[in-house]
Amino acid sequence: MDQAIFNLNMSVEATSLYLMLDDMLSRGDTPSFEACELKWTTSCEKLEAAMHELAARGVIDRAEDGTFLIKESQHWKPLETK
Repeated sequence: MDQAIFNLNMSVEATSLYLMLDDMLSRGDTPSFEACELKWTTSCEKLEAAMHELAARGVIDRAEDGTFLIKESQHWKPLETK
């Protein structure tokens, strides 16, 4: 797990999803939407919102097979302030 995730000030759901994906990858589990959905404890809408938030910030990407990849933290985007 890259501690830099906590510096992005993302939602609790997005941070939780990152931790879940990191755990799945470290165990050798397949980090698919379906696998996440089985472990997720709130609504599917919140899971999808967390996935979109992580993707928008450059934290995750999807592989050709649909599984999730965690990108290296140098690719992560800080929250843009106006």
